[in-house]
Amino acid sequence: MLVASMGEDLEFQVHSLNEDKKHLANALLNSAQHLSTHQEQTEWLAGQCEVWRSKFLASSLMIEELAMCKKVLTEKTVNLQQSITQLLDERCRIRDMLICTYKNLYGLHENWLENIAISEYMGNKNRPIGNLNFTTTMPHSANVLDLASTNLKLSENISSSIEKPDVSHLDKLSTVTEAEKYAEQVMAAPFEIRKVNEGPVHALVNHAYNSSGNITVASCVHCNGKVQLL
Repeated sequence: MLVASMGEDLEFQVHSLNEDKKHLANALLNSAQHLSTHQEQTEWLAGQCEVWRSKFLASSLMIEELAMCKKVLTEKTVNLQQSITQLLDERCRIRDMLICTYKNLYGLHENWLENIAISEYMGNKNRPIGNLNFTTTMPHSANVLDLASTNLKLSENISSSIEKPDVSHLDKLSTVTEAEKYAEQVMAAPFEIRKVNEGPVHALVNHAYNSSGNITVASCVHCNGKVQLL
């Protein structure tokens, strides 16, 4: 009886040890799978970090190019604004001078008309008045074009009876003002915006995606199915 009892106890202990061994083996297997999954996930995260690092570097290159474009556009805009300001300033000065010229010509024209009326009254028929324009003594507006046009017609009426002098020497003089010259220089300046070199950008992004694409991520022990990289 004692031997049988000791045999049963020994058999029970062996069975318990086998069960413990199985549980330990399963635990070790689960731990190994967890470690493998964690390692693969870590590698996948490392690949994603590389992707975003490459995206950041590519964005930095593009931002640098955009900053250069902004600098060129800003300089061009400032130069154009200065040119427009100078042209408007000259236009105001020209308008003031045209108004003064109009006052002088208008006074001369009125006096000239009085002389014509007196000559007609006195019977002087030698005054050439057939081609004169008496309806343009008042400009339609006070802008430089209307003032210049009216001044021209007033001067033509006043000088209708005299011979026009030769002014061909004006052809040798400069025809542009300082503001116009500056505007021509601004418009003639090359306006080149360097295009973004997409080669380095694509190379960085493609390298990162290719590196991360080689990593195979297995599903964890609690999940089923295929894991896809996004």
